[in-house]
Amino acid sequence: KADLWYLRQHPAALDLPFRPELDRVDRDNAIDGYSRDDLTSVEDAAWREAFSSTSSTPARLPAAERRAWLDTLRGVTLGSDAFLPFRDNVDRAAASGVEYIVQPGGGMREEQIIAACDDYGIAMVRTGVRLFHH
Repeated sequence: KADLWYLRQHPAALDLPFRPELDRVDRDNAIDGYSRDDLTSVEDAAWREAFSSTSSTPARLPAAERRAWLDTLRGVTLGSDAFLPFRDNVDRAAASGVEYIVQPGGGMREEQIIAACDDYGIAMVRTGVRLFHH
């Protein structure tokens, strides 16, 4: 979610030539479509309809440019209402600029989570309060 939010802030996304009468929800969906490279044919058709007929449909944000933009995202905080179960949760978070994690702690693999945070220089706070219950 942090990646998509940040891609919405890309200068090219903010400068897309939308139809003037396009409502906010459709504009938001078009910005999301601009940032993705995995649209179905139906999604792609809807995406193309969002733009002014006087302008050509913009090319989607290239993968390399998308990655370069995402690599500038820093200072993100991840909050979890339950413990982080696996190291790859931290690996994925680090790829999205996470520098701080707050979570209840207490998972079976807690040492792996701590080691992953140490590897990435992520500061983690364990609250001891689990807010998610089955």
